[in-house]
Amino acid sequence: MRLLHKEHKDQKLVWILLAVIGPWMVTAQEKQDTILCSSDICDANYPYTENNRTICDHIPATRWPNPEKCNCGTQCVENLPLDHECQKKQNSFPDQLKVCGPGLMCTKISSRNNKCKPYSDKKCVVEYVKYVDDQDSGVLGPGRYQPVCDDLGDYAPRQCSTASSCYCVEKTGGKLFGEGALTEKDGMNCLCSQFWDDSAKLGREAGFRCLSNGNFDELQCIDKQYCFCYDPIKGDVTEGPWGFSMMPMLSCYNESLHGVNYTQPCLEDLEEYENNLENDDDDLTIIAVSNKPICGPDGYYTAVQYAGNKAYCSDSMGNRIEDFIVSLEDAVGMQCACARRRFLMEQGGLGSSKPKCHPQRGDFCRVQKRGLLAYCVDGSGNQLGNTVSIDDIPDLECAAVSGTMDC
Repeated sequence: MRLLHKEHKDQKLVWILLAVIGPWMVTAQEKQDTILCSSDICDANYPYTENNRTICDHIPATRWPNPEKCNCGTQCVENLPLDHECQKKQNSFPDQLKVCGPGLMCTKISSRNNKCKPYSDKKCVVEYVKYVDDQDSGVLGPGRYQPVCDDLGDYAPRQCSTASSCYCVEKTGGKLFGEGALTEKDGMNCLCSQFWDDSAKLGREAGFRCLSNGNFDELQCIDKQYCFCYDPIKGDVTEGPWGFSMMPMLSCYNESLHGVNYTQPCLEDLEEYENNLENDDDDLTIIAVSNKPICGPDGYYTAVQYAGNKAYCSDSMGNRIEDFIVSLEDAVGMQCACARRRFLMEQGGLGSSKPKCHPQRGDFCRVQKRGLLAYCVDGSGNQLGNTVSIDDIPDLECAAVSGTMDC
């Protein structure tokens, strides 16, 4: 990261916050002059050329900071395909302009031969290879989803179920907060959701504000003192920082999303709830606790909410979804994942193929049907095992298992 002039006091606080994002996110602001580096140095000595390009769309490649003085610009490191020859040891950067692509590693085949091969010990890669094999064999079920792996063979932040919704996951595949309709796939990256998860595992506060789909909010404010527009993909502060009172003047401000106080719906209701609780009689405290809003790290309502002696499935704004409501004693383990997906699919214009949920709990029914076919699903609604005719549902392994996913 470049060093800032001491007189840039307003921007110092912003850059301190940006520094905690981690090494996986670029944090340099190219146009900001510094003690050691400046835009003039980059423009004069390292102009953007064909070998110093920032767009890699024409080749399968990964963009990395340019290994030149001040990290001016970026280099496109070409991704080698499966079974392509590669170098295991590379001593200089020019040799690294071609490396094995996502999910592949340079593997020793013989004493003089190395080739790009899949990560054999990564769960995501194993599932992906299985998916491709079943697809080639013509036995791919209608509810199977294609896992997306990152460069190291771990699960990419965003995964998408077949013809339904996309959701955020951790590197091992566990589900995180953040979900959106399949029609919103291209605008969903889950970077904020994964950032919160990484921060929690390191025992630190994440600090950044997320959207309900797991993306970073483009508008970020610090303790209601400074606000700025932020591009998490490029790692740039694109506008600001300005004082909090000037927040509505920022181009990334959205009144319906940010309001006048930069509050999120669940956190705002939680604050009101806690203020009212302080004024209530002690005898009413136990009753009131059951109505406490349950907020996710993104500041929106979690899928399961409570009212009196009932639990219900909620959208991100706290509204009940359909008639998914159950008594507290029957709500143990309730996730409402199916109810949320039905809601998002309806919002995204995919309502005709909505999954079947438990009528009260809102969880996925253990057996799902697609036309004349049936199959088992996991808690995220993704197919498990083989596909059978609806006449052969009793032959499915999950059909003989009793539990909360029975419908």
